[in-house]
Amino acid sequence: MFAVGILSALIAEANPRIGVFSQLAERADNRISGLGYPTTNWTTPSQISLDALNSVDVLYVATANAVRLSEHAGLIAQWVELGNGLVVEQPNVEGPVAIMPPGLGVSVFSRSYDGSQSMDDPVRAILITPAGANHPITAGLSTSSLTGNADRVRRADVAVNFDILGVQITNPDYVALAAATYGDGRVVFHTGNIDPFSHNPGSDQYLRQMLDWAAVPESRSLTTITLAAILAMPCRRRRRSTSRKAG
Repeated sequence: MFAVGILSALIAEANPRIGVFSQLAERADNRISGLGYPTTNWTTPSQISLDALNSVDVLYVATANAVRLSEHAGLIAQWVELGNGLVVEQPNVEGPVAIMPPGLGVSVFSRSYDGSQSMDDPVRAILITPAGANHPITAGLSTSSLTGNADRVRRADVAVNFDILGVQITNPDYVALAAATYGDGRVVFHTGNIDPFSHNPGSDQYLRQMLDWAAVPESRSLTTITLAAILAMPCRRRRRSTSRKAG
């Protein structure tokens, strides 16, 4: 039982810590924490400091909130560069996304998405690109697993340092999901919305793969679980040995 307790504790500890910045933080927070990730809610820019950022592994900036952190862009970029993760979803503001680190610029062409404005629409489905088929965020997933494309972002308005993982299925010029490294850190930009009340929040597996990749290093979970398994092995041997003597 002691070894099982260690195993459970280490597996739980292996999940990266996620900081969610949103005026409706409880929605994204509940979604993420429901998957087993320790989460912290931030709703105002004044809560963002180096100490606050250092308490998490990934900063998740929810829909329409990137512009609210524009004055913290430099601090966030420095933090990411040191080996942390940044995920920015649906900026919902036209023009440059001010929060993106240097060299990873993204500009929104239009925040008016294609198709129905009141329900999920196949016209906004995301096609996984060849690069996406092999990337840890989207590998093994299907179009139905991803969020729909919302903000329209043209390829020409996405920095060349990004890997384009997903595009709008009806218009491949619209980038829906992109990822890049920045120093020792990682950055994900996507135009979807993981809020459970959105038109298409994407699957839990998609969200897990996104968060796990954004966290640095991603291999931490495997290392921790392997260590826990090794710690548990002697306990099983002792139990088998005791059973043989009793017989």
